[in-house]
Amino acid sequence: RPRSGAYYVLLIGFAAVALCHALAFFAVALITVAIANEQRRSVHLSQGWLSNFNRVVGLVIPGSVVLLLRFLSPAPIFMLSTSGFIPDSPTNHFLFTLAATPHVQEAGFPGSDIIAAVISMVVVALALASLVRAFLLPMEEVTWQSRSVKRAGIILLGFSLLGFLLYHIGLETSAFIWMAMFFIMASSYSRGPAVRRGLADRFLRSLAFIAMIAAGILNGLSTNRGSEAASDLREQTVSMLQSERESAKENQHLDSLDFRFVIDSGFIANRQNGIFPSISYSATSIAYLYGKGTKLNAPSEYQPRGGMLESETGKSLPSPADKLLFGRPDEYFQPRLRILAVAPVGLTNSVNFGPYARGMRDTSVIIFDRAEAKFQLMLGRLSSEQGSGFAQLNN
Repeated sequence: RPRSGAYYVLLIGFAAVALCHALAFFAVALITVAIANEQRRSVHLSQGWLSNFNRVVGLVIPGSVVLLLRFLSPAPIFMLSTSGFIPDSPTNHFLFTLAATPHVQEAGFPGSDIIAAVISMVVVALALASLVRAFLLPMEEVTWQSRSVKRAGIILLGFSLLGFLLYHIGLETSAFIWMAMFFIMASSYSRGPAVRRGLADRFLRSLAFIAMIAAGILNGLSTNRGSEAASDLREQTVSMLQSERESAKENQHLDSLDFRFVIDSGFIANRQNGIFPSISYSATSIAYLYGKGTKLNAPSEYQPRGGMLESETGKSLPSPADKLLFGRPDEYFQPRLRILAVAPVGLTNSVNFGPYARGMRDTSVIIFDRAEAKFQLMLGRLSSEQGSGFAQLNN
């Protein structure tokens, strides 16, 4: 019998969830409805306000009002990420959410993508086998809590599988896939004498333990190598920025520069090709230099759209994967503007530079080559003419 104070705490908490991220509130609302429906069926129980269907559903009303108000904003509130760094096709995006061991390019070695794909497929197969076993698991006593969690998991799983279709309308429900399977299995494999475990359960548990160790080793190696490479590139970038500032102050008498970060769309597309898309820690790590208190100290410049984020300058919040966009053509060639661009080696122009730029001039280049991650980081000014040779700083 929860006290009335708990009701108002949940009421305020759910509204705060809706304010922070609409996709998370969507899951909370589905779980709340599943609990309310199960409690309505359990008429013989006396659970205080928790037994009242209307009161339980009322928990999500303030959050729903918050969502209705947020629909007035053009932000994609039901998307998990709008950075453009992860696969954007429905199929590749769904596979990316299923991957237990994403392939990190900086930690790549011959056959590493195959190993990552095999481990991910084994984990998915184990999850599916456990789901089947969960539905067939004999239960002597079923509590309303178990039924509620399982019902919520089934609903979330249905929305997750519909992610192929809902992704087109800006509803990224495929992000619920692992949480849904966890709910279903946790409600079925609850501890206690009510569950009769057999040989199949022990086999699945042993195989899952082996898969967990393999996934942990590969993910740990990938995180370590990826983070080390990203840190190394950021240090090189800081040195290049400092040299550019000193050069601009000495040769052009400019006390400050405006640095913009761009990632070529072709480079991102090449990383996402194939059945098992790969990710690069280093290519996107430059964005961290814009954080508060860092070298560039301009967090409002690169914040993906959505959530509670609001631009300090009143303009739309971009991602480095977006096309560079200014209000007037002359702004692309202003003396203070410098472009940091990640692109395939040898590229002299990118569609992400905007509609008027044809290349870069006064350009310095870092050739980054770490395992399977190879690209160039360019720093220079935009030009209306084709780009010329680059001065290579590091190899």
